[in-house]
Amino acid sequence: MRSLLIIQPGNKLPALGRVAGDFASWVCAGMGVPAQSAAVVQPHLGETLPPPEAAGAVVITGSSAMVTDREPWSERSALWLREAVTLGTPLLGICFGHQLIAHALGGLVSDNPNGVEVGSVPVRLAERAQLDPL
Repeated sequence: MRSLLIIQPGNKLPALGRVAGDFASWVCAGMGVPAQSAAVVQPHLGETLPPPEAAGAVVITGSSAMVTDREPWSERSALWLREAVTLGTPLLGICFGHQLIAHALGGLVSDNPNGVEVGSVPVRLAERAQLDPL
């Protein structure tokens, strides 16, 4: 069985130092997935992504990095994501993660003219997404 892969392209901001865990542990908790059952790769630290066909589903977390900086590790991750999409792998991007997916698939990612946007907003799951694996 292929497992959940969490791509963590950065660590939490220093301002969140008192908050337990980091992006990958927050994703596992939010999804109700035991942390030991997910593989975590941190490409910004030079860790290598597994072959795309090895992942059953992928979550790409937030990061303090910017997709617009086009860092080599980020560009390699984007190429990996493009291949994962071709294979039909379910993907969920959070903040930096959704921007990286958009970039990987040819979308435009640019700086927000209103500055950095940080925080949480309530969302509602669309009816057609009820059966989505992520």
